[in-house]
Amino acid sequence: MPQDEVRSNAITLIERGADLGLWEEAGEEDYDERKKVLNTLKQQLINC
Repeated sequence: MPQDEVRSNAITLIERGADLGLWEEAGEEDYDERKKVLNTLKQQLINC
């Protein structure tokens, strides 16, 4: 099912930290906050 594939791809990207490289320049506090938000999103995707 396409929705399951999208969910799986999103989880994989979060686990790889694909987005976090962009946040390294923002500073440690912002980076940590983004990481926390992504982990929350990952849990929500897993529990769908």
